[in-house]
Amino acid sequence: MSTKDVIDMEVKELKEDEGMMLKVFKLEKFFHKNKTKIIAVLVLLFVGFIGYKINAYFVEQNLIKTNNAYAELMENPSNKKALAILKENQPLYQLYILHNAKNIKQLETLSNAQNPEIQSIAQYKIAMLKGDINSIKNYTLSTNALLRNAALYSLQRLYLQKGDIENAKKCYNEISDKSVYKQYSEALLHYGIVK
Repeated sequence: MSTKDVIDMEVKELKEDEGMMLKVFKLEKFFHKNKTKIIAVLVLLFVGFIGYKINAYFVEQNLIKTNNAYAELMENPSNKKALAILKENQPLYQLYILHNAKNIKQLETLSNAQNPEIQSIAQYKIAMLKGDINSIKNYTLSTNALLRNAALYSLQRLYLQKGDIENAKKCYNEISDKSVYKQYSEALLHYGIVK
């Protein structure tokens, strides 16, 4: 390697070092100029992170408390304290009401629930408790009929009890082929056993 090559290489390294030092000085100048803003942003990020973690902790503790209240109510339905705690968690409270509803009036409170599954199951239970053809038929025609196949099977039974074979066959045809109710419905039509 010649002396000229060595000098060129050293000059190149000095220029690179000079460029890096210039960037460091610019960064330091920017930091000193905006030090309070940078620190404020970092403090806000830290406080926001801590607040998020604290909120997540309280949400988790509330879920644990309401789940324990639900378990207590399943063992002892007359526990008023557990019922009051459970009301804090509306979806779980609605599920409890759905599970333990004994009459149509209790179920009607759930027919406007925000959860479409709970709403549909409540409407199904209302139709089954009423037990008449119109109620069940109206449920099968609703857009969110989650238990439509079960309702059609029940409707088919009612038609067969009245001797209306034609409508019973229509119910059979409307039941989804993938549903277990299709097999029950077929057996019901074949044997005609209805009590």
